Amino acid sequence: MGRFAPHQNVPVLAALAVAIDERCDRQSEEIHDKLTLQSYRARDF
Repeated sequence: MGRFAPHQNVPVLAALAVAIDERCDRQSEEIHDKLTLQSYRARDF
C-alpha cells in the first residue's frame, strides 16, 4: 500500500536531481565569488 512502481519514481528523481544540481551550481558560484573577493582583498594589502 502506498508503494510506487519504480518507473513512477523516475520523473520525481529526475526533478530532484535537477534541483540538487542547480543548487550545487549556485553554491559553487557563491563560493567562487567569495574566494575571488578574498583574493582581491589580499592583493590590496
